[in-house]
Amino acid sequence: MYETRVVIIDPDKSRRQRLKEQLNTAGHIVVAIVEDVKKGLRTIMQINPDVIMLSTDLGFEDIKVIEEHRISPVVLVSESDIQLLPESENMWIFGQVYPGMPSVILDGTIHRSVINFKKLLQLEREISRLNKTLEDRKIIERAKGLLISEKGYSEEQAFKFMRKLSMDRCQPMAEVASKLIHVLKS
Repeated sequence: MYETRVVIIDPDKSRRQRLKEQLNTAGHIVVAIVEDVKKGLRTIMQINPDVIMLSTDLGFEDIKVIEEHRISPVVLVSESDIQLLPESENMWIFGQVYPGMPSVILDGTIHRSVINFKKLLQLEREISRLNKTLEDRKIIERAKGLLISEKGYSEEQAFKFMRKLSMDRCQPMAEVASKLIHVLKS
């Protein structure tokens, strides 16, 4: 049994109640039920739930705030499964559910949403790390080029010089290279 912590944000009291019962039956924990988005945003910032279930009746503007902060995956709640949501195509929405849908599908949607959200966050971190590595390499290559042109070092000598400075100062190569660029450009 999974115990996913869920916040429901929906203006429809009846739908909120049906969804809560269905989630509880499936073994999830509804940690908050809110009827409007502004109160919902405050709630999710405090609680940091595993999943945010947001009614399509509330629109999509506030999803951007949730997206920006990467709080939790958003699963849309609609009255039925036939509602098409073209305005949500470019948003981080991980599923769509409706009260009364088969529990196995509701449960699967919630779990897949959490898994995919975590995977996307991991990919973002990896992209960020790779971008930093690329920027560091550019700085190192620039410093190496300046050592070659300004000091007459060979490529190998320039690299060894920066590596030795890095080790002697216990500083990352990119930091040493950045300082070298500043010194050689002055």
